[in-house]
Amino acid sequence: MEERNKRTEKRAKGSLIEKNDWGLLPRDILFDILARLPVKSLIKLKYCVCKLWFNFFSDPNLVEFNFQQQASKLLIVLRKSGIDHEYFSLNFQEKRMEAKKLTCSPIQHCFRKGGSSAQASCDGLILLSGNRKDGNGSQFQLAVYNYINHTHELLPWIERLSEHNACYSLVHDPSIQKYKVVGANEKWRTSRPLFEQRLKRVSSIVEALNGVLYWIAFLGPQNYYEYEVACIQTLDIAREEFMERIELPCQPRQTFASCNLNLLVIKGSLCLTIINPASGDELDIWALKEYRFYHAWIKQHTITLSSIVHKPASLATNFSQCFLKLLFVVESCVTYIFIHLNHRLFCYNMETREQKRIAIEGEDSSSYSPECITRLVNEKKSFCWK
Repeated sequence: MEERNKRTEKRAKGSLIEKNDWGLLPRDILFDILARLPVKSLIKLKYCVCKLWFNFFSDPNLVEFNFQQQASKLLIVLRKSGIDHEYFSLNFQEKRMEAKKLTCSPIQHCFRKGGSSAQASCDGLILLSGNRKDGNGSQFQLAVYNYINHTHELLPWIERLSEHNACYSLVHDPSIQKYKVVGANEKWRTSRPLFEQRLKRVSSIVEALNGVLYWIAFLGPQNYYEYEVACIQTLDIAREEFMERIELPCQPRQTFASCNLNLLVIKGSLCLTIINPASGDELDIWALKEYRFYHAWIKQHTITLSSIVHKPASLATNFSQCFLKLLFVVESCVTYIFIHLNHRLFCYNMETREQKRIAIEGEDSSSYSPECITRLVNEKKSFCWK
C-alpha cells in the first residue's frame, strides 16, 4: 500500500509539472524573480539549460520587464590622470544618487596603461582609443567594448583616421541593424569637399537620430579661437553620404565657443544647448523641428542660475566659466540632464529645476574626469538579448 501511494504521489507531481511546466512554484513568481537578473545571466540560462527555459526566456513580456529594470541604469566611464578607465553604475531612480564601482574591464589589457580614452558610446557600447600593447611601438588602436557581456572588437587600422586628433563617433544603422564607427579629421574634405570647416573635438558633440549623424562644425580659419560661423553638419548613416548644413538659431560667443555648445536628443528631437550670448547666466535649449521643405528651431527650455535649486558653488557667476564639457539626457517620467562641472557630476531635473550632486563610491569625485555616460540598454530595442 505504501509503495502504491508513492507511485500515485509521483504521478501527481509529474502531471503538475506538465501542467505548470515549473513544478510547485507558480510561473508568475518565477517570472518576477528571474526577470530581475542581469541580462548576462539570463542569456546564459536561456541557451545553456533546456528547451523549456529557452522558451520561457524568449517570452517578450519577460524581455520587456527586464528591459525596464535595466533601462533605469546608466554606465559611467570615468578617467583619472595616468590611470586606466574605471566603470560605475548609476540607477537614477534611486533616491540617493551614487555611482557604484563595477568590475574592471578586461579590454584594458589591449592598451598601454593610461593611454586609452573613451571616444563615444551607443546603447551600452563604448568606443575606446589608445596606444596598443604590442612590439610595434605606439600604434594607434580603436576598439568597441560591450560591458554587458564583457566582449570587445578591435577595429582595423586606417592610416587616414588612425590619429589621436581625429573625431570619432559610434552610431547604430537601423537599415542593417548594425553599429558603425564614423571617424573624421581635418583632412577628410580633401576627398569630398563640401565647405571649409574645422571640426569641434569635444565629447558629446556628435549625436545620432533617425539614421542621421549630427555634429557641430566651424566654418572659417583653422585657428582654434577664431571662426566665421558655427553650424550643424549632417551625415546619412546608411548611405554614408553628407547631407545639408543646418544653421544655428544664434551664434555662440567667440571666446571659447566650442565650450558653449552641445548637442542632445530630448524626447525624440535633436536639441542644441547654447549659453546665451547676451547673458552668461542662462543656458538655452533649442529643439530642431523638421518640416517638409525647411527646418525651424524652437526654444524649449531655459536654465537660469537663479532658478537652480541646491545650486553648486561652482555656478556662482555664469555658465561660461564652468565649461559644460559633458551633457547627457535621461528620460523616464521625468527628464534629467547630467552636467559635468569642474570635475564633478550633477543631475538636473528639468521639471523641478533641482540639481543634485552624484557621489562616486569610495572615491573623491574631484579627482576623476567623466568621459562618457550611456545606457546599459537601448530605449527602443534590447539588442543584448540576441
